[in-house]
Amino acid sequence: MILQKDRVYSLVVGNEEGAVEIKNLQIRFSVTKTSNNKDKKNKARVEIFNLTEERRRALEEDYVRVSLKVGYYDTELVELFSGEVVGIINTKKDIKAFFTRRQNTDLITRLEIDELFSDLNNTTVSSIVPAGKTVRDVIQAIVKDIPAVTRQEMNGEAVKKQLPDGYPLSGSPRQNLDKLSKDYNLEWQIDSGVLYVSDIDGTFSDNKESVPLIGQMSGLIERPEFLSPDSKRMRKKGSKTKATKNTLKLKILLNPTIIAGSIIKLDFEDLTGYYKVDEVRHDGDLRGNSWYSTLTCTEKID
Repeated sequence: MILQKDRVYSLVVGNEEGAVEIKNLQIRFSVTKTSNNKDKKNKARVEIFNLTEERRRALEEDYVRVSLKVGYYDTELVELFSGEVVGIINTKKDIKAFFTRRQNTDLITRLEIDELFSDLNNTTVSSIVPAGKTVRDVIQAIVKDIPAVTRQEMNGEAVKKQLPDGYPLSGSPRQNLDKLSKDYNLEWQIDSGVLYVSDIDGTFSDNKESVPLIGQMSGLIERPEFLSPDSKRMRKKGSKTKATKNTLKLKILLNPTIIAGSIIKLDFEDLTGYYKVDEVRHDGDLRGNSWYSTLTCTEKID
């Protein structure tokens, strides 16, 4: 178990010049990222203990920006999640962007965070991508006016397809990305300002060099857990039987560098091989036991 003294974080909350950095208070967080944001959005929940009243009031704005970086004392801080605080809106005058409650002597402020919420949902795209362009061109047209999307990583056959009749865009960027993904069997997600796109069940890069290695000596906490009962088997070398992909759940020490839709290498007995990360959940409690990542992975057989 990682000792408390080994853990560090930086939580920057606020818009522009009003932003403040929090790094010494007790926090808890849960961050979930998936390779397919059409079906399940990237989201985060952060609980901050004993904020001053002044700082709590500073959060009472629409779509406050939040950036959470985590790491260990002997490593650099890595951004785990960035986005905007969103809340439950009952009436126009009752907007709760955060919730504060008292627990014993502690005052806990909870932030619900969504990746690029206002950019993806509160803006409109209306144009027609001309005939002869590709699916990649459509994606670039959807996000070209979103400055927070700083890079695009696209892979697979679908993004190369030409559009003989063009492609109409209408609605929010999220609506357009979801429709395009449905039309051309794509997966998309945005993580820390990077748009990742791949074929369904594909990965945003096929490069297996320098991928994270996960094993008993490199972060793996427990034995891999099978999530597909019909494929609970160890692969036999030289077998000519058509292989069924293993789907595994891996619990590892918190690793903020792992991205949903990427490739990892598992080093564990006969399950050793390359896997696609379908979903990654990060759970942290600065002064508690939680400081780990849980990966849902599908074996890559190619």
